[in-house]
Amino acid sequence: METKHKYPNLEAEIVRKGLTKKKYGELIGIEYPNKVSSRLTGKTKFTLPEIKKSLDLFDCEFSYLFKEA
Repeated sequence: METKHKYPNLEAEIVRKGLTKKKYGELIGIEYPNKVSSRLTGKTKFTLPEIKKSLDLFDCEFSYLFKEA
């Protein structure tokens, strides 16, 4: 069964940038890889610092990057 991601644009930017989910997590300050997946699926909310780092990393607007599926 395929996992539905809540933020498909964020997922696309991770791939476009050539990052693994683990490396993305490291870059925005998430310590454990499974926490990245829980955020992408919407099980856990992103913190404000994680959101800011993601916006800076991908140079995207919030409304695009965190648009829900």
